[in-house]
Amino acid sequence: MKKISILIIAFCISLSAAKAQLQVPAYYGDSYSIGADVSNVMGEATVKYKVGVGVALKREFHMTTQFNLTASVGVQAFIPNSTYAYYLKYNGMPNNPYVVLPLKVGGRYYIADTWYAEAAGGAVVYTSDYRDPAITVGGGTGFSIPTENNRAFDIGVRFENWYRKDIPGQFNIGQTLTVRLAYKFGL
Repeated sequence: MKKISILIIAFCISLSAAKAQLQVPAYYGDSYSIGADVSNVMGEATVKYKVGVGVALKREFHMTTQFNLTASVGVQAFIPNSTYAYYLKYNGMPNNPYVVLPLKVGGRYYIADTWYAEAAGGAVVYTSDYRDPAITVGGGTGFSIPTENNRAFDIGVRFENWYRKDIPGQFNIGQTLTVRLAYKFGL
């Protein structure tokens, strides 16, 4: 985790230095985006799951010329890997996807006209059982490719850590590397 934090800090410092040489991006105001998320599961969760798919609605609140606050809500289903699916079937248990509702707030900083960096944190509410919500923190980068009339295609990648305190001796329950493809429209 320390290595990842150091890499993110170094990345942000290098972006700040590069920003002085880039054109300030056009105003990206209040907007919504709806899109699909595809996640590669990493860490402890790979024992049971390998991939997650879902949809998310994200709202951007304009703060400055280059910075927007974000809020998002979504639904994501994690599909059991073949070993875990066999275990569930062998023990007579349902082989259903594990469904979660991620609720996050964060910020998006436009580095150039279409390129942004973002960070977010929040809660992951489990719908498949009655566990306490997990805490999620993460960040990523992406591009908003403008089309017309204050609309854009949003393509991004993010890395997230999920933490939960109710597992004895285990606080970090996994990571996801997620690709998001979305359609963004202004207000």
